Amino acid sequence: MKYRFLLLPLLLLLTLPPPAAAMQSEVWNFLEGAISGEWEVRDLSQQPILTEKGLQVLTSSEGLITRMSSVPFPIDAMRIETLTAYDMEIVFAWLNPSIAQGSYLQLPFLIKADVSPRITSVDLTTISEWPGRSERLGFAFPKGTDLLIRRVEFLHWNPFEKLLEAIKSFWTFDTLNVHSVNFVWGPLLTFTPIARMQMANTDPPIAYSANAVFYILAALVALCCFFLARRQTTKGKPLALFFLAIAGLWIFYDLRMGAEILAYARTDWRSYITAKPEDRTFRFFGNFYDVLEAARPNLQKVPSYLFVGPKGENLYLAAARYETYPSLPQPLPQEPIIEPTLALTYGRPQAGIDDEGRFVVDGKIVAGSASVIRTFPNFGLLLELKP
Repeated sequence: MKYRFLLLPLLLLLTLPPPAAAMQSEVWNFLEGAISGEWEVRDLSQQPILTEKGLQVLTSSEGLITRMSSVPFPIDAMRIETLTAYDMEIVFAWLNPSIAQGSYLQLPFLIKADVSPRITSVDLTTISEWPGRSERLGFAFPKGTDLLIRRVEFLHWNPFEKLLEAIKSFWTFDTLNVHSVNFVWGPLLTFTPIARMQMANTDPPIAYSANAVFYILAALVALCCFFLARRQTTKGKPLALFFLAIAGLWIFYDLRMGAEILAYARTDWRSYITAKPEDRTFRFFGNFYDVLEAARPNLQKVPSYLFVGPKGENLYLAAARYETYPSLPQPLPQEPIIEPTLALTYGRPQAGIDDEGRFVVDGKIVAGSASVIRTFPNFGLLLELKP
């Protein structure tokens, strides 16, 4: 918890004047045939090629490129602009003098495919192994990499900006999710805009719990009341002050959590209840309920049908069972079907009809013949299947 020391100053934020220094940035630019610094290449099958569009990394073996760091400030986050035809995981690497000489610590992150250059942001403040500075920085690539690196930008925010981001993240609400039935994560603290935008991307969130602030404040109130009681003959007033302060903190915390619950309802109102039929989405289900409503008349003509939803998401099957009753959705069979039936797909790009007219899911043949009754957004298909 490298940033625990920032928790207490949160209360003083509004009384502090903003410092003159704002966010700092250092850019390593590879555009127009330029190159930043002298790079050392290790184990790549071929040298990276510098072009006017950036640094082209093409390798059939794992490898690493590094250079001496010229960044004059502690690095809080990084943005890398790339272009690739397929998703890949590369590694941000830094030399760590505390381990074996020449060894690098590594932070993997995902580069998404796109038809145009794409910027990937990586927060480093939540990585306990990252020291803030390193003598040497670079990137490691897996075998089969075909990647164009256009520019790399390193970022640093001053303490005032980090405290401001912590307050913003405190009031950033989670979205209603599967686990919300049993628990919510509560208010969270991050210290960069990138960390705040990404904190809900994983479970558990990559952030610090704001509960620490609540407990620290409660302990400070108790300590102040203790010293106040020692200086007074009447013990009742400090004790009353303690309970009053704790009640105030509790009410403030309850208002914060109540606002999050109301935010869930506001999101449903805007994105589903009052939205146009073609634009509405329902929580993490997207437009799945509209697909079920449109497919229901066909599906309810048969006692059961095949359902192919997003891989690993059983909630979609449960929702389909409820919405299309008495017709029951069935999971994919182990073997190809032997009787005609209907099928509904949603959110599964790997499910469709191949060139021979067969219904195929993840490369496996499910039905020897398939015809499309209706198509829906997000890889939705209503199909008639035959053996």
